[in-house]
Amino acid sequence: MCKMKFLFCLMILAIVSSPAAAEEDIFKVGVEALKKKQYRLAIICFNDELRRDPQNAEGYYYRGLAQSGKGFWESAIKNFNEAIRLNPKHAGAFVARGNAYIELKDYENAVQDHHQALQLDPKHALANIRRGNSYGEMKNYRAVEDFNAAIRLSPNDFRPYLDRGNAYLDGERLDKAIHDFTEAIRLQPSNGEAYAKRSKAYLEKGEWAKSHEDETKASELMRPPKSLREQILIEMERLKIPLTPFAPGIDMDKIIDFPRFGDFPPYDDPPWNEWPH
Repeated sequence: MCKMKFLFCLMILAIVSSPAAAEEDIFKVGVEALKKKQYRLAIICFNDELRRDPQNAEGYYYRGLAQSGKGFWESAIKNFNEAIRLNPKHAGAFVARGNAYIELKDYENAVQDHHQALQLDPKHALANIRRGNSYGEMKNYRAVEDFNAAIRLSPNDFRPYLDRGNAYLDGERLDKAIHDFTEAIRLQPSNGEAYAKRSKAYLEKGEWAKSHEDETKASELMRPPKSLREQILIEMERLKIPLTPFAPGIDMDKIIDFPRFGDFPPYDDPPWNEWPH
C-alpha cells in the first residue's frame, strides 16, 4: 500500500513539476481529469494553475467544478464566487454556483444565480432546467415555464421532459405527466427514473397493468451494476471454471477485490476540501 501511495505521489509530482508541462498544459491536464471524473487530480492541477496565476477566473471555475464532483459544495461556492468576481459575465459560474446551492437546499439563492445566468445567456437551457428544479422544490408552478423554455432550446434533451413530468405529477396533472415521461423515455430509453415516475402516474390513474409493467422495467434499469467480484464469478461459472482454482492459502476474495485499473490507490482521502480556496 505504501508503494502505491509513493507511486501516486511521484505521478502527480511529475505532472506539476516537469519542465515540459507549460502553464496551459497543466490546465489542460486538469480539464481532461475533470472530464474523466478524476476529481482529485483535477484539483491538484487547478491548484497549481492558480498558484501560477491567481487572477485566472477559469481556474477558479474549473476547480469549483472539481470540488463539486467531490461533493465539497461550500468550497465549490467559494471558487465560483472568485470566478464571478474576476469575470462578472461568466454565465457558467452562475449556473454552477446555483447548482451547488441546490445541493445545499438553498433554493432562493439558486434561483437568483440561474436567473442571472439567463440574463447573461438567454439560450442557456441548463439554467432553465436548474431554475425550474428550484421552483419545483419550492412548489412554485413557474417551474413548468422554465422546463417549457428548456425544451424549446434543447428539444432532444430528455431532462426537461423528465423534470416537467415531475412538476405535472406533483400537480396531479397525470395525463400531461405521462406524456412527458414517455417523451423522456423516447429520448433516453435506458432512463429508469422515467419509467419509475410514469409507473407512479399510471398507479394514481388506476391503470394497474401499465404501472406494474413500468415498475418492472424501472427495476431492471435501476438495478446497481454488478461488482467486479460478481462479474468474475459469473464468467467463471459460464466457463465452468472451479471456484477454487488457486493454490492453497491464496484468498480468492483478495484477488477478485483488487482495485480496478484506472482507480486511484484506495487510501483515505486527505482533506481536499481544506486546500486553499
